[in-house]
Amino acid sequence: MPRGGCAGRWGRVRIAIAAKIFAFLLLSVWSAPANEHWIRFTSPHFEVYTNASEAAGRQVLARFEQVRDVFRKLSGTSRELPLPVQVYVFASEADFRPYRPSSSSLAFYQSGPERDYIAMQYAGVEAYRVVFHEYTHLVLNHSSVAFPKWMDEGTAELYSTLEIKGNRVRVGSPVAGHLRTLAHSSWLTAAALSEGSSESTDPAKVSIFYAQSWALVHMLNFSREYLRGLSGYTALLKRNTPSAIAFHEAFGRTLEQAIQDLHAYVEARRFDTIEMAVPAGETFAVKVSPMPQEQARMACAELLLRLGHDTEARKLYAQLARDNPGSVEAEVGLATLALHQRQDQEARAHLERALAAGSPTASLYFEYAMLLRDSGAPRAQVDKYLYKTVALDPNFAEAQFLIGVRESDDGHYGKAVDHLRVAAGILPRQAYFWHALAFAYYKLGQKDAAREGALRALNAAANEQERQMAEAALLLTEPHIVQPRATRPAVSTPKSWQNRVGDARVEGILVAVDCIDTTARLHVHTVTREVALLVKDPKRVVLKNASSPSMQITCGPQAGRHVAIDYIAATGEVTAIEFQPSQPAARKAVP
Repeated sequence: MPRGGCAGRWGRVRIAIAAKIFAFLLLSVWSAPANEHWIRFTSPHFEVYTNASEAAGRQVLARFEQVRDVFRKLSGTSRELPLPVQVYVFASEADFRPYRPSSSSLAFYQSGPERDYIAMQYAGVEAYRVVFHEYTHLVLNHSSVAFPKWMDEGTAELYSTLEIKGNRVRVGSPVAGHLRTLAHSSWLTAAALSEGSSESTDPAKVSIFYAQSWALVHMLNFSREYLRGLSGYTALLKRNTPSAIAFHEAFGRTLEQAIQDLHAYVEARRFDTIEMAVPAGETFAVKVSPMPQEQARMACAELLLRLGHDTEARKLYAQLARDNPGSVEAEVGLATLALHQRQDQEARAHLERALAAGSPTASLYFEYAMLLRDSGAPRAQVDKYLYKTVALDPNFAEAQFLIGVRESDDGHYGKAVDHLRVAAGILPRQAYFWHALAFAYYKLGQKDAAREGALRALNAAANEQERQMAEAALLLTEPHIVQPRATRPAVSTPKSWQNRVGDARVEGILVAVDCIDTTARLHVHTVTREVALLVKDPKRVVLKNASSPSMQITCGPQAGRHVAIDYIAATGEVTAIEFQPSQPAARKAVP
């Protein structure tokens, strides 16, 4: 599941990380896990907290180190994940209940400003498939490629079947539960699958979404006809090609056609697997230590805070602050909760007590910097604590971003790039990181780098505002902006049809229309070349000189109609189509 939002000044300098929605009733009074005998295990790459047995903790830690090693070998890269990973292993369903996203969950993944979290209920080997699923999300979330939801979840489900036996690894075994769901449920259409139904409140829709996504990704990875297009699909997505267009370009089939192929693929029940030898994993030292009760409760409070369970986190932090006067972690937790509720005076009191106690953390410095900034403190004071933040934790992405923006505001664009590149490298799916980086590159005169940053911002945009900012950055990198010819529409178009004004225009003959799921691609022949343009949402395309407001366009070859098309040069997205008055209208709709 996608990583959730996290920390910083909630609602001010927030990181919109594809928010995980935890829709469940919270307990009116939070209680600590029944078994409070916690053990901490640390290795070079993970920290595991558990109130289960020492054997369980060792087993979980060893498996995480194994899967990390396998992922690195499969990807052929030595690049490490930018944030440390903290794993919670709860001994029972009752202990896990206050944290889990749903009654059926055995594990989940959650992000934070300084580390990533995975929490799980210990259930022996039965939990590993779910854990591998969540670890895959962790890896994908630090990838710069923004996959569609079905690809993201399907890939996580595919790798959830990972089997590690000695130096042999197998991937791709069928998932019996998904096969049962596919056999007894109505399948989703391409449009429904593209919308992503994993967050639905209807369990049946969730089940078929995961099952169908898994089967489709399995087919893309193991079917000879589709496998050869997989790398091209990823490359096209990385270049910000719309998913439907990228799918058709890479595989030569629309998503709807692929779903038809998938029926036969599933019915054949020949699910290939890949088994390979991997070099022996790294040897690593494991440090095991009992966790004092207050440390265990502090860790649980931190997890509640990152999950957004403010009421429960506040109760636990308040108790810890009373029992442990001078606790930096408790004061920072209470300050963060106060900042969520915009209680600045309370937050200041907690933060200043934490500073006076010594042993500061990166979070303490960052929250104090934000409090100073929002209270109108001198710039030098704010900067002092931002730099203290990154000195303690260079991977604190929000702090690197803010420093980069401040350097950019001061005209120090080279320094801005240094900090913004770090921020975007840590959290590559944050559109506003890339937007700021694109602007800094533009001011340095590095147009190619600025364009790449703007495209990455567009690729990562999570809402219309971020999309518009990315498109504005792209326009800065265009060497020539051609204003569209002012032509009054021959018919009145509804406001819902109005679109952004294109910055480029092409005139020629419309020779073909490719209908690709809910989008379409127009092929226009000019005197010197063929131009392919994207109709992403037909309802937002203004029709000029159309025979009627509801004029429709056929799919397939066209009868040589003359058109002039306004579009956005950076993305190829059509904003308006002008038909020559003499050209007849067609009768079938572009879906």
